Amino acid sequence: MSQLVVLKLGNGNCQEGFPTVIAQLWETDHRNLMQFTGGLPAAPELPLLYKRWQLMYAALYRGFSCDRRLEINQVSITNVSQAEFRNLSQQLEEQINTWLNAEEFRNIEWRVRTKLMPSEEIRVIIEAEDHQVRRFPWHLWRLFEDYPLTEVALSSQEYEPVTTPDRESTGQVRVLGILGNSQGIEVEKDRALLEQLPEAETVFVVQPQRQELNHQLWDQQGWDILFFAGHSKSGPDGKTGYISINQTDSLTISQLKHALRTAITNGLRLAIFNSCDGLGLARELADLHIPQLIVMREPVPDRVAQEFLKCFLRAFAGGKSLYLAVREARERLQGWEDNYPGASWLPVICQNPAVVPPTWQQLRDRNKLASVSGSSRQAHGSQTSTDAQHMMRLAVAGGQALLPSTSPSASDQTSSDKPSHSFPMRSLWRDRVLLLKASVFAMALVMGLRWLGLLEGLELKAFDQLMRQRPDERRDERLLIVKATPEDIKNQEQQPKHGASLSDDTLTRLFEKLQEYEPITIGLDIYRDFPVDPAYPKLATYLGQKNLFGICKVKDAKAGDTEGISPPLEIRPDRISFSDALPDQGGILRRHLLSLDSPDLTDKCTAKNNLSLLLALYYLHGKGIEWGYTSNQASNQELWIDAPDLGKGKTVVLKQLNSYTGGYHRVDAAGRQILLNYRSHRSPEDIALTVSVGDILNDEIPAQRRSQLKGRIILVGVAGAINTSSDYWLTPYSPSQPLSHKRTPGVVIQGHMVSQILSAVLDNRPLLWVWSESTEVLWIWGWSVVGSVIGLVMGFRSGQARSMHFLSGLVISTAVALGGLYGICYLFILEGGWIPLVPSAMVLVLTSVGMVLVVRYTGCSNQM
Repeated sequence: MSQLVVLKLGNGNCQEGFPTVIAQLWETDHRNLMQFTGGLPAAPELPLLYKRWQLMYAALYRGFSCDRRLEINQVSITNVSQAEFRNLSQQLEEQINTWLNAEEFRNIEWRVRTKLMPSEEIRVIIEAEDHQVRRFPWHLWRLFEDYPLTEVALSSQEYEPVTTPDRESTGQVRVLGILGNSQGIEVEKDRALLEQLPEAETVFVVQPQRQELNHQLWDQQGWDILFFAGHSKSGPDGKTGYISINQTDSLTISQLKHALRTAITNGLRLAIFNSCDGLGLARELADLHIPQLIVMREPVPDRVAQEFLKCFLRAFAGGKSLYLAVREARERLQGWEDNYPGASWLPVICQNPAVVPPTWQQLRDRNKLASVSGSSRQAHGSQTSTDAQHMMRLAVAGGQALLPSTSPSASDQTSSDKPSHSFPMRSLWRDRVLLLKASVFAMALVMGLRWLGLLEGLELKAFDQLMRQRPDERRDERLLIVKATPEDIKNQEQQPKHGASLSDDTLTRLFEKLQEYEPITIGLDIYRDFPVDPAYPKLATYLGQKNLFGICKVKDAKAGDTEGISPPLEIRPDRISFSDALPDQGGILRRHLLSLDSPDLTDKCTAKNNLSLLLALYYLHGKGIEWGYTSNQASNQELWIDAPDLGKGKTVVLKQLNSYTGGYHRVDAAGRQILLNYRSHRSPEDIALTVSVGDILNDEIPAQRRSQLKGRIILVGVAGAINTSSDYWLTPYSPSQPLSHKRTPGVVIQGHMVSQILSAVLDNRPLLWVWSESTEVLWIWGWSVVGSVIGLVMGFRSGQARSMHFLSGLVISTAVALGGLYGICYLFILEGGWIPLVPSAMVLVLTSVGMVLVVRYTGCSNQM
């Protein structure tokens, strides 16, 4: 939707101020006109400041002597630096915005900002007669920074619509290129750019005589665009201008008045004077009511003129509107300001407000429509369009809100076979109460279901899906996993006693071999609740080493285990840990149990900390990294670990879960738990280098490779493709694994847990985190609003279409929004953030469908 804002400054001036400024806001597509009033104070310093800018601009380019399209007269300022010029430009910009921020004008700006949205295309026309004000760089108004699809134009106070007759169709845009006096400039480059225009018929007159130029302007076929390249200038009063058509002749616009008026009557819509100081030309052409005009505010360097023309034509012929094409081309000139200071200030649009600027396609297709004859529909459609434009012109010119009648005329009814499906965006503001109610209701409903835990299963499945889609990570080179496979257990020289998996003989030889790897620490993830056979004293010595950690099992009455499993007697008490885990409903392990609150002293296993935590802290302690707890109260304690790689004084805090964390609701949060951020691989077992007990005992690892494996954390446990042990776990990756590998061995799970802690401290790899409950509520409500907007728009279109065709638009819009939601959640999970996906998707679908039904079948939305 295109918006038009006209600022009528009246007959004031900078010395006396502008006591009455009228702002008219026109919604082009829907014939709505609003008008606000205000004023602007006297600002006598602004013309003086701009005059100084002009003089410094001229002096700077005289010093460059780099470009001969410039026509710089003698100036009184010399020895100007670019730094001084930039400072003056900044000062001028600040003074203009201070002036426009005056109390008298604030009502207008506030009302305009309230009614317009940054996503809308907006044309701002400054209607003024004072030539000093017309020269001001209005594009510096900060409004244009906040509204990126906005561009400014100048206009005179008097204008009228232009009526043009139909003409034969050519299917091309007709361009008359006038290449005037080219002394010292390269107009051939301008010509080359025009010749490259698509779907255009370009006729050039090169350094013409007055009679030849006059003849071309009277061409009965008419021209769509008039282009001039050469030398030009404005008169001292700013009301006249001169173009140098050849090396001897210069003309004013008044000397071509009749020919130009005829060209305008025959369809001329746009004139481009790619030459110096064209505001005087613009004043004279405005008297002829030319629809659109582009000129240069000051003398322009040849290279800048060519670059602007290239960028403008590319954007305009490429489909952008005239105003956005000029803005893009003007802003691109900023990149040239190291060599051409002030370049982006030069292009100016001058507009007849009674005429809607055409697009390139409209210039081309207008001929085709005009060529159709004998069609009642075409005739009526043309007349209706003319009537609508006439209403707008009268409203803009007279300052009165002319509203169409509620009953369409006959010509309106026959002007088109289909009604307009465009949505009045301002209806969103009018229906804000409906939007608010719908979005809050949907959000409250879904949040209620979530709080009751009814969405937990879906949220956890969505979480698993996001985890599986993460890219693969490198193996953790700090770990080495030694698995006792079924073959290792079966082929032992001495069969184990007490139902153990590995015999004392096998463990003795294994620990002896592992000494060659110089491990920093060893984690024995195997239960041993019996003493070492006296025949193997070395094993007792190995188990008693300070860098070896063992496990026991905490009793679990809910699972039918009322005793637990005792720890190995030979391992030091401060090296005893547990390996218990807390799977979610369905058996999938997503949480990392770090510690227990207060172990039962009557239990066989009184260990307080998980094996993975002790191994990680021991490894970090060896690197001189400290750790501790955030509180002396056990219920509020959170583990912190220094992270020197993040900066001095930086720590990693392992924030524990509560019963309502992320997608969890009323989950058992006993002990100290965090989310388990699995290292992403196709298979969880690929987290680190894994070898079998047999590989170690039989020296199947080459000596060179053994040297590379020194200084690691070694985890020893039981694993195999098929195993009935209870120390096997489902993970978020299980659905994508083959049947024989859907469950992951406990020793591998311990590896993921150790890696998670080490990577967070040493590699700045994120732990999994969630938002606060209030932030999650705002996030979900935000998607509820998105769905409401989609539903409101589609509901409006369904009412207009009177058919079910709108359903495809609803499905596509909702699907795009859902895709965007999923993409955002995926990007967050890559950074460790688990944000609400399922509840957000539910409110999005609920509100979009609900709003369509409300609007379509109850006639709400203010009868849009």
